[in-house]
Amino acid sequence: SLYIDKDPIKAKLELAGINKEIHDVIDEIRNTIFDLRPMTFDDIGLKEAIEREISNIDRSSQISYCAEIDPINLDDDFVKLMILRIVQECIKNCEKHSKANKVNLKISQDDLIHIIIQDDGVGMDLDNIPGVSSNHFGYTILADRIETLDGKMDIKSSIGGGTVITVDIPVV
Repeated sequence: SLYIDKDPIKAKLELAGINKEIHDVIDEIRNTIFDLRPMTFDDIGLKEAIEREISNIDRSSQISYCAEIDPINLDDDFVKLMILRIVQECIKNCEKHSKANKVNLKISQDDLIHIIIQDDGVGMDLDNIPGVSSNHFGYTILADRIETLDGKMDIKSSIGGGTVITVDIPVV
């Protein structure tokens, strides 16, 4: 029933609530669109974009991040974006699952781009990495992105012993 005729105050409160929900949805859409293609590559390089990402996460996280990123020499914006997404996915997984105190990120480049992400967290059973069937898409998304770039991923982990993810991506 319409509150506007029966109870104008309740109608105003209802509209105010709806208005706030609409603004929240618009903000979420804006953030999603921005995340699809970070404008930072146009303004700054890949190294600086990753450093900015780490800095933003470090401020809001219980985990302490240490990043050592060499200059990355790449012309292909798609590859740059994929590398940024790979790093973001690894960090998201650390935030969600590792219970780590510290995460070290190292990125270097020769004929490959080497990404090493090491945490001191709870580790995991490598025989039971969650996949699509268990609604944990993080590992699958990560593996797909690396495969798209003809890269290789190696995960070393043990229960209670932390995790080291090594990603090597050929420079095209």
